[in-house]
Amino acid sequence: MSEKKAPKIVKNRIENSTEQQNKEKEDYKEKPIVKESPDGKKKEEEEELKKKIELTKKAGEIAKKIKDAIRPKIKVGVKAIDIIKEIENMIFDLEAKPAFPINICVNNIAAHYTSPIKDEM
Repeated sequence: MSEKKAPKIVKNRIENSTEQQNKEKEDYKEKPIVKESPDGKKKEEEEELKKKIELTKKAGEIAKKIKDAIRPKIKVGVKAIDIIKEIENMIFDLEAKPAFPINICVNNIAAHYTSPIKDEM
């Protein structure tokens, strides 16, 4: 009869996992987004990608500002069209442009409600 060996216990599995994740984050920061080629096209692609990332971040910041500013103005009895106009004005005041018509959620309409011009809702 052979003896059974005790199972090997992995010490600090969570700690090791966190260390690995931190190392991967650092590795990612050091690597260029796109590898450079001799003709410089890859460098241009990387710059374009960085620009898109910055614009996306800016859009997120604008969205957050508007959501925070509009929240206290949403009350019972306020028309949807008035809220939509206010949001559009805020977007333009922040020197941005809406990519599509403003959509809001109203009562039983879960999403994507765009108020017509003479809407009474």
